[in-house]
Amino acid sequence: MLAHQVATLDNLSRGRVTFGAGLGGSTSEFGKFGEPTDAKVRAAMLDEGLDLLRRLWSGEEVTHHGEHFTVEGVTLAPTPRQDRLPIWIGGNRPRITAARARWDGWLADSADPTGMTLSPDDIARSIATIGRSGEYDVAVLGQRDRGDPAAYEGAGATWWLENLHDKRGSIDEVLALVQQGPAALAPQRRSGCRRG
Repeated sequence: MLAHQVATLDNLSRGRVTFGAGLGGSTSEFGKFGEPTDAKVRAAMLDEGLDLLRRLWSGEEVTHHGEHFTVEGVTLAPTPRQDRLPIWIGGNRPRITAARARWDGWLADSADPTGMTLSPDDIARSIATIGRSGEYDVAVLGQRDRGDPAAYEGAGATWWLENLHDKRGSIDEVLALVQQGPAALAPQRRSGCRRG
């Protein structure tokens, strides 16, 4: 179901979808629905699930009997418009480092309602640990009033996603942030410009 929904959205958006995945922030968010709460189990499910999504998006028939998922002879249609729909892994936990390195990008958990939680130096260290370059994206969830997009770009970030939420101020203050438009970082490698 998820593979089909994302592929459909990619077609409707003319190939502009980036798929984000992670372990989940709080066990209270998913544990109450019967989902596993053990981080090792969730990491194994994430790895297997992402491999399965990539296979389904290929358009080839997929049969899979894994530890967590089973698929019997499914051919997805439509396939995504992009030849390789980007997968970004979110979060900062050390256990997720291998997954961040394996896929197409990292969405740093870099801001909360109180401000920036990761410095540009933190971002640079994590990028070094991930060990990827070239066609690899790093998105910073930021607040321009508390962090300088250019400093994060200098640390290796390729996207700045302004963190908008109800604790940033009144509706008029948040709308004023939106009207400023996105903070542009380095030119996008795929097409267009990087904006969040």
